Amino acid sequence: MLTGAEAPGHLRLVNTTYFVRENLWEGSVLMSVQRVGGSRGNVSVCFETHAHEIAGVSVSAVAGVDYEGVSGVVGWGDGDVEDKVISVKILNDDVYVAGRLKRSFNL
Repeated sequence: MLTGAEAPGHLRLVNTTYFVRENLWEGSVLMSVQRVGGSRGNVSVCFETHAHEIAGVSVSAVAGVDYEGVSGVVGWGDGDVEDKVISVKILNDDVYVAGRLKRSFNL
């Protein structure tokens, strides 16, 4: 088993949950992806935002209404351990709904 600098390492999100209050803020959520446990060789991961359900009920933010959907690939070259950033633009729809469930999306 390869370890340390001889291993390719693995990829992880620095944070797995981000909170944004609707109708109070417009900007981008920046999600950092790390390569840890090794740096040998080239590695990459595909990503995409998508709907989220809890117990079969959609609690998803809506792409194009609440946020701009994104997909792509982040990659690291041999020896590269710098964090990579995925940006998801949050849209303010100017509609506040009292008691609205928190909306979410998965990456």
